[in-house]
Amino acid sequence: MLSLAMIAVLLSCGGDTPPASSGPSYALEIVGGLDQVAEATLAVAEPPAVRVLRDGEPVAGERIDFRIIDGDGNGTIVVTSGADGVARMPIWVLGPVLGPQRLLATLLSAPSITRNFVAQAVAPVAESALFHSRFAHPAADTVIAVSASSEPRQFSLLGPPGVRVISRSGAAVRGHPVQWSVVSGGAQILAADGVTDSLGAAGLRFVSFPTRAGDTVAIAATVPGVAAPNSHTWLFVVEAGQVATMVVLEGGDQVAASGTAVPIRPRIRLLDDYGNVVGAQALSFIVRTGGGTIGGVDSVWGGVEAPDTSFIAPEWVLGAPGPQVLRVRLGPLNIPWEFTSVEIRATATAP
Repeated sequence: MLSLAMIAVLLSCGGDTPPASSGPSYALEIVGGLDQVAEATLAVAEPPAVRVLRDGEPVAGERIDFRIIDGDGNGTIVVTSGADGVARMPIWVLGPVLGPQRLLATLLSAPSITRNFVAQAVAPVAESALFHSRFAHPAADTVIAVSASSEPRQFSLLGPPGVRVISRSGAAVRGHPVQWSVVSGGAQILAADGVTDSLGAAGLRFVSFPTRAGDTVAIAATVPGVAAPNSHTWLFVVEAGQVATMVVLEGGDQVAASGTAVPIRPRIRLLDDYGNVVGAQALSFIVRTGGGTIGGVDSVWGGVEAPDTSFIAPEWVLGAPGPQVLRVRLGPLNIPWEFTSVEIRATATAP
C-alpha cells in the first residue's frame, strides 16, 4: 500500500493546472425610466433604458427583452443595444389598472441577468370638456331637427348631443359627473348619462319632445369641476312627422262637360298624426273612373307644391258623361302596396 507521503509525491508530479476561467462578467445598468408616474392608459414620460456592460465596459449588439409583467400595458419589445451599450424601449404605455405596474428587462444572451422597472398608474384628473358627438364631430350651433312623435327620441351613441371629459394630457376621464337640463321648449329628458364612461364620454339617451312642428327646444349639458367653457346648449326644432292623412282643400265634387278640364285643379294638403303640414312629398294621380286623363295620361307621378305647402294636381280632363273618380296617393306609381290616399270625385255632363 502507498503511504501518505508517496501519494503526496505522486500528486506533486502532475504539473501546473490553471484554475478554470468563469468567462466575461455581464451586467445591466438602468440609465433611464425608473420610478415614474403617469396617467393610466398613457405612456410614461421617459421610456425605460438599460446599458449592457461586459467586464464593466459597454457592449453593442446585445438583445434586451423588455417585457410587461404586471399592469396590462403595451410596449413589450426586443431592443438591440447601440454603440454606447444602451437599449431603450420606444414607448411604455401603462394599462388601465391604477397602482404599480412592472416591466422586466432581460439580457437574452444571459437570461439570469435582469432589471426591474416600476411605474405608478394614476387616475387622470378632469381638466376640460369637449362638447360634440361621442367621438369625432364638433358641437355645432346649428339646429338639430327631430320629427314630431309621441314616442321618445333615442339618440345614437355616435351622434350629438354629447360631451367628452379629458385630463390636461388629453386622457379620457371616467366617472366624471355631467348634468343635463331642459333650458326651454317643454321637452322632458327621460334618460341621459350622469357620469362619463371609459372613453370619458356622456350623452343624451332618450328625450320626449313636443309634437307641434316649429317648436324649439334647448337642452344644456354642464360639466362641474373643469375649466370654462364647461357647458353647452343644443337647439332642436320639431318638424312634421310622416304623412298620416290627405285633405282635399279645393277641387272636389266639380261638374264639367265631358272632354273638358275641371275648372279648379284639385289641391291637397298632407298632414301627420298631430295635424302638422307635411311638404316635399311625391304624389301619384290615377284616374279610376270615367275614362278621363290627368296631365294628359291615365296616371301620372308628380304634382306642384304650392307656397302654402299644399299640392296642386295636374290638369284633370273628364271622360264619358257620368261619375268620375281621381285617386291621389302618396309615393310613386306601380308600387305593390299603397300608402295614404284620397279620392276626389267629379261629374261629367254631356257636351
